[in-house]
Amino acid sequence: MQQKMFKDKYPIFSLEFSKAESKFATTPAIIEYLHGLIEADPKAVNIAIFDHYTHTKSVDGVINPEISDAQNINFLFWLGIAFSRSCCCPPTLVWCD
Repeated sequence: MQQKMFKDKYPIFSLEFSKAESKFATTPAIIEYLHGLIEADPKAVNIAIFDHYTHTKSVDGVINPEISDAQNINFLFWLGIAFSRSCCCPPTLVWCD
């Protein structure tokens, strides 16, 4: 994992690998696998799965020709609320393209 700054403002953690290094053939297969792990963990909750590519295409948005799919899975794992501001922490997001 590498920490990067997106647009010099937003900290993100990134793990990048090639398709050849993945045991999954498609982005939906990755999302389905991660969703299964989230659903199996009693301390985790799935918030949303979003098909960013299909949405962007449906609104005639700009898509880099090198990108053939882009989906997000948004989930949260939390063990308690020690103070009110802990609810301000953003949920975890996995982006696959």
